[in-house]
Amino acid sequence: MDTWVAPVRKTTTDTERREVRRAVEKLQGASYAGKRALLDELTHIGTFDKEPDAELLRYLLEPVVTDAPIRLSMNNGEIRSGDIEMIARMHPVRLEAFRHYEEQIARLPEAVWEWARVFLLYMQRLAQKEQPGLASNPRLANRYRRLTAYSMIWDSCYDLLTPLSIAAQKLFPEEKSDPIPFLNPQVWQEERASSTTQITLVHSPVLLPDGSHVAYLHNSVRIVYQEKAHAFTPDLPFL
Repeated sequence: MDTWVAPVRKTTTDTERREVRRAVEKLQGASYAGKRALLDELTHIGTFDKEPDAELLRYLLEPVVTDAPIRLSMNNGEIRSGDIEMIARMHPVRLEAFRHYEEQIARLPEAVWEWARVFLLYMQRLAQKEQPGLASNPRLANRYRRLTAYSMIWDSCYDLLTPLSIAAQKLFPEEKSDPIPFLNPQVWQEERASSTTQITLVHSPVLLPDGSHVAYLHNSVRIVYQEKAHAFTPDLPFL
């Protein structure tokens, strides 16, 4: 992670603009407007030229992300775009982690790093359960990258940065009000939860063009919290 953070901090305006454009094109609606202003803002934020402003991001995102397929119910009863809320909330969190990586992330105890890894596997398992529904909606199916063991390795630092940022900035709910308390990072930091993961290489009956069997990694994860075990098994294609 140390090696990865250094060059990311030195990203150029052209590189960041290309990455931002790719991301926005996956989210924009059929009748979008004001895209250039959004691209400018995200590029300035991504190159650390200005501080992210969640309210400004929402304002710039609304005319661009016009028909997001995911809607969220807020605590006040308001219905908002899930895409807009995710970017407006998480972009500032990740940028804060980049700026203060040494103080906020690098010093987190090993138990929290282990929690982040297990948390990502748990979220992957939830996504796999929703995959049939996502695949039936072209707006959602075309958004996500193809998941392979290689892509997981390549993107692991960026993926880990998100939960680590949330843990470092203490953005999770209190344990007693957390709907998934056994995945609360504070519980792991206090060593009141632990996990074991067994990974095996399994060959599917599905054949590749050369006649070889598709292989995938079978992850058996077991979490122990308050003397109870919670188990789940995400599979990752090894392609």
